[in-house]
Amino acid sequence: MTKDGREYERLAIKTREYGDAWMSGFGNRVNSNWREGDAVEVNVDRVQKDGKEYLNFSMPNIWDTVHQLEARIGALEEAVLTPKAPKVDKEDGIRPEDVPF
Repeated sequence: MTKDGREYERLAIKTREYGDAWMSGFGNRVNSNWREGDAVEVNVDRVQKDGKEYLNFSMPNIWDTVHQLEARIGALEEAVLTPKAPKVDKEDGIRPEDVPF
């Protein structure tokens, strides 16, 4: 329960990157099916409380992820769909593929 009486699920995880340190975060629909060995992306914050350091994790903002994917898709579409100009020899203007031998 939160201080104001709302229920929540606490989730504690260990990661290869942080060794034996436990990270604490909120359980939700996205992380409810995580299993040992899964590769996941989280934001990590170091928090000082009562003279001790704790690691908290949170889920990345889904809209940031969506925008990153859209940018990658746009770059791929441009690379695949944009016609390439034929290569032309700068000295005589002949394209190598036009040479008959």
